[in-house]
Amino acid sequence: MSATPLPEDDIILAGELALRVLSPDDERAARVREAAEPAFAREVERWNEDLARLADEIPGVAPSAAVWPAVTMRLFGGRGAPTAANDNGKLAFWRAWAVGATGLLAASVVGLVVLASQPQPLPPVTAPPVVEPSITRVATLQLESGETMLTLAYDPATGRLYVAPAGEADAEGRVPHLWLMAPDGGVRLVGAVGGEAHTMELDAALRPMAGQATAIAISMEAPGVTPPADAPLGPVVGSAEFSEL
Repeated sequence: MSATPLPEDDIILAGELALRVLSPDDERAARVREAAEPAFAREVERWNEDLARLADEIPGVAPSAAVWPAVTMRLFGGRGAPTAANDNGKLAFWRAWAVGATGLLAASVVGLVVLASQPQPLPPVTAPPVVEPSITRVATLQLESGETMLTLAYDPATGRLYVAPAGEADAEGRVPHLWLMAPDGGVRLVGAVGGEAHTMELDAALRPMAGQATAIAISMEAPGVTPPADAPLGPVVGSAEFSEL
């Protein structure tokens, strides 16, 4: 049986992830999908392979550190690159760029670097501040049947928890609630988990535990019922250990 083709939006997203043109928040969410969805991961890998073949055709050039900021300033006036008019246009552009016109692309890149390297007055460029990378914590929770229930990623630098449910969790109308499991065995309620991918902003009291928790768990609570912060009322249907990226 052939694999179900990915939607065009996912193909575009995989290309943008491979090109590293997503915003930090969007890239974290896309990395969660890459870790949890084999079909999406294969599409990202396909883009990486196509782009790697292009890179093989481009001779190495070592411009100064000021070249690329200066090129961006001259082309876009500090406003950033323009966005495409629609997703279909973006998809057509990425596909054409990735599989054709390799020689022209290489010549254009080299020409741009040579042009930008010519001695001429350039606007002052301020070096961006150095930002220490944060360690993102991820977990994928599966039910006893082996079906993935949700995938999440926690960014300690921002206190944001990115949650991506994989589907309906309970046919009786119960509501899944997310818990953090501490190293000493205690648990702490994070809150109800919706059916769509979303971001949860953890408050200051929860952030230290989210950074130290060894695992997550999901309990199924009756509609309209909020369990105590330290103990679920409904059945716990699954748990998963944290790993770090």
